[in-house]
Amino acid sequence: MIDLYFNFYKKSFNKKLQGLLLDIEKLFSINEIESLQARNKYLDSNYEAHLTSETWEKANDVFATLDSLEEGKYNLLDKFKPKKIKKNNDQALFVDLFAGAGGLSYGLEEAGFQQAFTNELIPEFLETYYLNRNTSLDSIAPGDIKQISNNTIANLKRSSIQLLVGGPPCQGFSNANRQRLIDDPRNHLYKYFVELIKEVQPRISLPENVRGMLNKSAEIMQDFSTNLINYKTTIFMLNAKEFGVPQHRERVFILGTNDKNLDVNEIRDELLSTKVGDFIPISQALDFLPKLGNKEQKSAYLENDISGYKFTNKLEWSSTGNEYLNKINQNRNISILSNHMNRYNNPRDIEIFTKLPQGEDSTHPSIEEIMPYKSRTGAFKDKYFKLREDHVSKTITAHMDKDCNSYIHPSQPRGLSPREAAMTV
Repeated sequence: MIDLYFNFYKKSFNKKLQGLLLDIEKLFSINEIESLQARNKYLDSNYEAHLTSETWEKANDVFATLDSLEEGKYNLLDKFKPKKIKKNNDQALFVDLFAGAGGLSYGLEEAGFQQAFTNELIPEFLETYYLNRNTSLDSIAPGDIKQISNNTIANLKRSSIQLLVGGPPCQGFSNANRQRLIDDPRNHLYKYFVELIKEVQPRISLPENVRGMLNKSAEIMQDFSTNLINYKTTIFMLNAKEFGVPQHRERVFILGTNDKNLDVNEIRDELLSTKVGDFIPISQALDFLPKLGNKEQKSAYLENDISGYKFTNKLEWSSTGNEYLNKINQNRNISILSNHMNRYNNPRDIEIFTKLPQGEDSTHPSIEEIMPYKSRTGAFKDKYFKLREDHVSKTITAHMDKDCNSYIHPSQPRGLSPREAAMTV
């Protein structure tokens, strides 16, 4: 991670690294690991000029300690170790654009593909991406996709990319938008994505987006046939809940290939045939997580049994009886829980969280008298929603960063923690 911070956060490198060192030291404490004294001789000296003497000294000690730990003994700490990249030249290469935190990349790597290049506008998302995979820093590019260098594109063309994926943001997929998709100036990212497919010529292309993409399916297919004349394409929708994920999450995919020996419709049908019979309820995803109370202070950073912890070993995890958790944890022994923390809610919201029945929203009579938007329940119907423990979660969106009122815990008067939200995807 230190190399990522050095490359992506030059102006705030010292501050970012201080936060990282604190997190690692918390994990040392939980695991009863004593920090080594490296005497400022472990890290590359190029970092030193950008750090205070105190941060530089601590960083050498921390990273020397990390490197001394037995591989596989502390799974979470292994993520922070200096990267030792192992590439398999026999694996099929893929490119992930608009990558976010790396959900698509993770799935592809689990299926046997190997990441060749990744682009994402927001560097904080790339922190998660980089932390959770064995990839080199020079294969990750933060910033505007339009600024990908011609040299990078040329290298990708020479690399025989098998798969190019991504979800370009596109306002033109809205039901309310009546302007033609390919003429809408707001859709330049979608157009650039198509141009990159045309430039790189991957064997398979797989852009994805929200359900509204189907509203423009005719235009999209026309655009692909016009600009990608050597690609056969098909468009279809998948819902994550039908593939063993405890969340209602619909996404539309456009599968294209320039390989004459592949039939995109056969591939689509094979994907659809792997649907699972029964949905996974959210109760399985939330199983064994410690209960949280209501955070008592609005702005203070608190870690305790009520508010939760960024890292804790206070969990009652059992590998028996929960097939979903066994699957996503890959049957590993989980000893450290991360990011299971509650946010502050005012007393009115806590009362709403308590009174609202599972599966109900802002229009329910139980909260009519205290509902702050009762004169506009049509517009604010989804302002509050309590999840049902026997159903999948509703679609998790970026709005959770603002508040969790639309994702109220089924049995505790609070919103989902970041860890709980992550467990549903």
